[in-house]
Amino acid sequence: MSEMQDRTNARRDTRPPLRSVTLMVVALALATASACSPQGAVPDEGGDLSCGSGPRFSVSDLAKPPTDPVDDGPGQALAAFLTSREAAFAKLPRGGWIRISSTSANVLFGARSLIPDAPLAMVVLRREADRWVPETWGSCTPRSGTAQAGPATWDLAAQLDRQSTTLEVLVSELDCSSGTPAGDRILPPNVVYDEKSVTITFWVAPFRTSEDAVTCIGPPPTALRIVLPEPVGERLLLDGGTLPSRAVHVATPDADPGAASPGPMR
Repeated sequence: MSEMQDRTNARRDTRPPLRSVTLMVVALALATASACSPQGAVPDEGGDLSCGSGPRFSVSDLAKPPTDPVDDGPGQALAAFLTSREAAFAKLPRGGWIRISSTSANVLFGARSLIPDAPLAMVVLRREADRWVPETWGSCTPRSGTAQAGPATWDLAAQLDRQSTTLEVLVSELDCSSGTPAGDRILPPNVVYDEKSVTITFWVAPFRTSEDAVTCIGPPPTALRIVLPEPVGERLLLDGGTLPSRAVHVATPDADPGAASPGPMR
């Protein structure tokens, strides 16, 4: 374990965590939230969401109405693809899709996944001349990031003292970094309090290298000591790095702290 670092400038956000923005958000939360966690907890608005290297989107993008049925080019291409062998193999649902984001070059569709550990089913369509073709599809656990920093997840490095404002945590970068620990690239966490939970989200500045390629060898997590604006108390402590937020635990030596799979993607 790397040397414990102090981070005393955790940002306190007085807004409650976004909950139940749409039926789709509720469905995503219900798909993986445990019985003891607040249903529908989602990352704070300070970060965007993404599935791996796919298009970025926000929680508010999930408030768009379903696109079934659709008559435009991307909608027709989606409908045709969902009847394919590839879509069946990926266990993509046949209905309930919304158009999460779109540009002149690509369109991202999403729906509630049929895979319990990867709550968002998604299809990215790419424009080729006058037609739309599937580029990426599958199911994932959306990750929280920003335009300047990538996603991270975390767990406790020691037992939680609910009356203390100090937390010892292990932060794991989710983007590729050639095995280089996140260290000082970890930004001050965003902390959101509500009546039932305290949601903490970490982001990590991108790994920069002069090498042509970055490998995805997983580095060890970075140990940090953070100081919160107020104690956790009896509230549930959540990692806001994924959608839905997840309850954190004390990491074990053999575990990958906060590991969050992006889900099977094709």
